[in-house]
Amino acid sequence: MAEYDLTAKLGRYFDRHLVFPLLEFLTERNIFDEKEILQAKYDLLQFTTMVDFQLDIYKKLHPDGQEPMELIEKREGIVARFNELSEAVQPLLDAVVTEDAARLIEHQRNSDSMFTLDYLKEKFNIERSMVNDLYAFARYVYDCGDYSRAATNLGLYRALVPNNDKNMMSCLWGKLASEILMQRWEDAYDDLNRLKDAIETSNSRSSLESLHQRTWFIHWSLFVYFNHPKGRDDLVQLFLSSTSSPANQTNLYLNTLQTTAPHLLRYLAAAVIINPRKKNERTLRELVKIIQQESYAFRDPITEFLECLYVHFDFDGAQKKLRDCTAVLNNDFFLVGCAEEFMENARLLIFETFCRIHHCIKIDMLAEKLNMSPDEAERWIVNLIRNASLDAKIDSQQGTVVMGSQALSPYQTIIEKTKNLFNRTQNLAQNSERKRDTNATSPSTTSISFSLNHMHKDFLVIWPNKPGTGPGEEKFLDPNPTGSNRKDHFNNENHSTISFKSVNELTDLINIIIEVCTTFQNAPLGSSSVLKSFPDKLKEQQDIESEKSKEMNKILKTFSWLESGLHELFGMDTIILGQIQSGRCRVDDQCIIMLNRKCVEITNIYRDNTKTDVGVYGENVQLKLKVIHKIEILVGSILCDAEHEPRGVGSVFDAKIFIFERTSTICAGHSAILDIHEAVVQVKVIELIRLIDEETGATIKEDPKFMKQVKYL
Repeated sequence: MAEYDLTAKLGRYFDRHLVFPLLEFLTERNIFDEKEILQAKYDLLQFTTMVDFQLDIYKKLHPDGQEPMELIEKREGIVARFNELSEAVQPLLDAVVTEDAARLIEHQRNSDSMFTLDYLKEKFNIERSMVNDLYAFARYVYDCGDYSRAATNLGLYRALVPNNDKNMMSCLWGKLASEILMQRWEDAYDDLNRLKDAIETSNSRSSLESLHQRTWFIHWSLFVYFNHPKGRDDLVQLFLSSTSSPANQTNLYLNTLQTTAPHLLRYLAAAVIINPRKKNERTLRELVKIIQQESYAFRDPITEFLECLYVHFDFDGAQKKLRDCTAVLNNDFFLVGCAEEFMENARLLIFETFCRIHHCIKIDMLAEKLNMSPDEAERWIVNLIRNASLDAKIDSQQGTVVMGSQALSPYQTIIEKTKNLFNRTQNLAQNSERKRDTNATSPSTTSISFSLNHMHKDFLVIWPNKPGTGPGEEKFLDPNPTGSNRKDHFNNENHSTISFKSVNELTDLINIIIEVCTTFQNAPLGSSSVLKSFPDKLKEQQDIESEKSKEMNKILKTFSWLESGLHELFGMDTIILGQIQSGRCRVDDQCIIMLNRKCVEITNIYRDNTKTDVGVYGENVQLKLKVIHKIEILVGSILCDAEHEPRGVGSVFDAKIFIFERTSTICAGHSAILDIHEAVVQVKVIELIRLIDEETGATIKEDPKFMKQVKYL
């Protein structure tokens, strides 16, 4: 699996000391030739003072050779320099261990105050040059491989100097590297966050320098994020958290990844998959979008697994990529520790996606999709059911898994919305009555406006009029402060106004609506018997409280638009408008709506407002579809024949374009808006294939780097 190894790409952004653990890991995995790895280690050691380690590597490369004299002489020089620096900083190290100095250092930590340094100068004659020598000594012992002493001295240096010191940023990087190499992950986690704050708050660097700092940061953070308990959550938060965060840092780090390090998508994808699914419904969608955008720059089995599953809905392809993911995880330094957890959650993603479109699944087929044996798959499903992660039952005789309801039905969703609406309406009506009671001179009724335009957020929207206004007046309480046109929305024939004298009358109507919706949930699709029972419910209420008969008559008048609205809301019949691109369609044809693969049936065909039985190529027709709601039909959807292979879904395609007017040059990486049919999406130019003469159609140039002439295609 050398083709998926990222050591060469990651090593460009690591300190040379951080590369050694990766090379040791490659040696254990036998991915590359051992001599090549030893030579790489030897080359890295050339720029360090770890002479003893370098001599050991040399002996392995040249078993019969003698130790090079230059390395022996280099060792003597290193020892002399070490003793020189150690003697220079020893007075400072002796001073800071005293009780008073240690207390001052702890009190002044993370402060710009120079009080501690002034105290050391007064009591122990410590000059600022000794503090600079402490930094040089810490850096030298780090280069020698004494990471524990380097971390201690760098921590002391950070406590003695202000935050704007010229060596502070290098000190933070060195302290983080030392903690990583000693595998002290709690201290490394704190140092990583401290370094992140320093990068984000620094205003003295140019944009290019800031980009370099963030690039190094997201690479070095992999050591911490994949070894600290909170690390993988923080990794997801770093790139995919809300863009409303302070200073919009999420976009900065995500842009850094897309600009300089798209190969880190492997680790971001792994972190999202490993995290609990309940936390990642939004982040998973964002991740898939990013993977699609950067697919031309980086692809590996982990990113392709998500593409197969959530873009192409190719379960066979996802299964193959999952097998490749096993090899990638086991040969990746950062992901090898979470390989089992990744595979478990990846299988769960396949299973959940597969279950959304199937009600009854054979265990043998499921085992094949999950790359497991039938017995292992059955035990795995039993554990999911036992842990309440899956609503399903196993039929042992048939060898199948019968799925329960995976999501709220549209009817149950409406019930939940009306329940909340009831409390909201009651509070509004009570406030309205309270204000009305305070007006002793002109008592009036509470006017309620009902809306059944389900193109808005709520199924049934109820707003009281302002106190003192009656039906027909255009003074409405606006539940949405930003909706400037809400008032105009009510002034149409699709809305009715009803007056109530008390809150009880209003709550009675709400209870009836909830009861009808509850009953409607269990009714067969397309049934109108429940709708017809709605007037009976109102009449029963009318008989119980006869004094409300006048108001109830007003309610009955509104049932005509209520019934038509419920019919449209529950998706009994959905009409779509479009052009037949190929073939023909007939009444009673079984079709599939792409992209969501929803099976539908054509019940009626209309051409020029005339009902017909057949629609042919090139005609603009209206189709009435059965067993689908219009919210399930996306912009740009395609209606395909169910008996043949439906149209595929693609994210990369070749296009022949003509430049009408363009002042700037177009090259690879150029972003544009594609307006095609009903879809308007952002696209990116991956490659320029050829330039074509407008008149003759002949190829002018193959593989051009850019194009700007308006006369060429």
